[in-house]
This record gives sequence, C-alpha cells and structure tokens, in this order.
Amino acid sequence: ALFYDRRHGRRRGAGRWRLLRCCVGAARGLLLLDIVDVTDRRGVQLIWEIVKNGGLEDFAKNPFFGPSQATLVVCGAKFAPAILKGDFWRFLSAMFLHTGIAHLIICMLLQLKVVLSLERKYGFWRIGIIYVLCGIFGNIITAIFLPAQVSCGSDGTLFGFLGVLLAELTQNWKNINGPVRNLIYLLITILVALAVGLLPGVDNFAHIGGFVMGILTGFVFLPGLSYGKCQARWRLCIVCALIPLILVTFVATLLVFYAGVNAYNWCPGCEVIDCLPVLNWCNQDLTQLTSL
Repeated sequence: ALFYDRRHGRRRGAGRWRLLRCCVGAARGLLLLDIVDVTDRRGVQLIWEIVKNGGLEDFAKNPFFGPSQATLVVCGAKFAPAILKGDFWRFLSAMFLHTGIAHLIICMLLQLKVVLSLERKYGFWRIGIIYVLCGIFGNIITAIFLPAQVSCGSDGTLFGFLGVLLAELTQNWKNINGPVRNLIYLLITILVALAVGLLPGVDNFAHIGGFVMGILTGFVFLPGLSYGKCQARWRLCIVCALIPLILVTFVATLLVFYAGVNAYNWCPGCEVIDCLPVLNWCNQDLTQLTSL
C-alpha cells in the first residue's frame, strides 16, 4: 500500500474499470467490519486471559495491564522448558496471545495499518501463510536466545511484514515512484522499531526472527511486477532458491533449540540486542515478562 506503479501512475493492484469506483463505499464498509471483527476476536481472547487470571496483575509485575506470567503460560505463551517437554504448539499459540490491554491496542493498530492493506492487496492465503511463518520463526529464535522468559504476542509477526515491505520494494524497484524515498522511510521505521526493542519487556529476538523470515517469504509469496520473460525467469529462480533456504532455516533453528545449545557461547554480547544495559533496567523482574 506504500508503493506506486511508475509505468501506470497508480497504486499497483488497483482495477482498471470504472465499476471499481462504485464499490469504494462498499469496500469502506467491509473494511470497518473487518476491523471490528479482528478487534472483537483478539479482545475476547484477552478477556479470557484476564478472567482466568482473576483480574489484572499488579502494574509492577505487568505494566501492559494484563494477566500474570503463570496465566500466560497456561494459556499457551512461549516458554522454552514447556516446549522441550512436548508443548511444541506454543510456537504457534504464543503469537495469538497478548500480555495486556496496552499490548493489544498497539498490535491491533499496527496490524490494521500494515497487514490489512497487504491482505486486501495480495489476498488472504498469501498474507496468512507469511503471517504464520514469521510468527513461528520469531518464537523459535526467542526460544533459543531467551529460553527462561515467558513471552507472547504478534509483534514478531508484525515486524516480519516490515521485511515483506522491504522485499516488495526491492523486487519492484524500477516500477515504483520514488523508490529511494520509500526505502529511507522504511529503513527509519525499522531502526526505530529495533530501538524500541532495546527496552525491557520487549522481545527484540522475536522482532529480528520475524523480520528475516518476512524478507524471505516476501520474495517467495508476493507476486512481482514483471513485464518480460527475463524478469519472470529471474523471479522463478529466486523462488526456487528461497523455498529450500526457508525449509533449511526452520530445520536448523529447531535443531539448535532442541539440542539445548547455548546461543551466547557462539554469539557473545547478543544479550545487548534484547535489552540495552542502561540504568540496570535489564536486571529488573520486568524482563521476565516480554511482549513479542
């Protein structure tokens, strides 16, 4: 939704027929229904978490206005010891939970801003597959680097769509108006999001994992603007190369996790990626509950 087709001077994916203009009002109504539907489902899920917790947790323990760590673990949050005991489904379930009301609002605003527009542009199945793969891979990465922390949320998935936008911009560079301007804007957004991930209570490893998978899946699942056989063949080669790479990446990271490898032995100093050691805030109990 951010980029424009230079050759035709309009948003890519827009229809050519006048009939489409008559559907704008109906589309706006459907968009509102989608927003209400998504918000309702997420909100009901969070209400269930809070009810199961017996109310909101103390602000000192959960500043996101939500349940306790124990309740989140019961509901399906990412917790490496539980995954190692057989709860592999937590890689998936954690991305649909929220640490609190504030976390839900932030995620919904970002999802409605980025993901919904991409879904309308490329379809449910393409975006849905990318959404799930980015979320699972982000949870695998954070389980490797932060095995003792309880974390949940769709932030890693949403960060993955920044990678999707980067892939979309790259493969359609020549067909977009102002590609350099769009690239600068996107890079600034990514850097700001990574900087926020340095704060306590935010899982930057899930962000990075989702971002990497977003780039890979973006090249695979998003159709490019190709105007010749040469470009089409080049894209086919990229897709054929990236699909095995995605599979190998998932298998390799899962093997590292289940083997119990200490990631900091081969990546010294990586703890700074998740929490910048300033004013001793990384040593607070807040870091034990993180939003992805």
